[in-house]
Amino acid sequence: MLLPGQLNYRICLQFIMHEGPRKLLLSTAAQGTAPGKLLQESSPSDFFWAKGHDGTGSNHLGRLLMQVREELLQQQIQVSLMPLPQMVGQT
Repeated sequence: MLLPGQLNYRICLQFIMHEGPRKLLLSTAAQGTAPGKLLQESSPSDFFWAKGHDGTGSNHLGRLLMQVREELLQQQIQVSLMPLPQMVGQT
């Protein structure tokens, strides 16, 4: 079972490694004087990871994604895609 810190690390790593999802997440950040967007998982049957059908859920996934977004912004992570090294014997 993953502990909350491990889950946060793994989710953050996914956004560091993959440019498309990272750009999408960062597009929800604050722009000028406008605040960042509130992220909510909207699964109607999940009250832990989502907000549930009545909005009373914990929304842990949304809060975790907002935390990852802030960490990415604070660290100004720039990922450069490096070519994979060729294996011996391949051209």
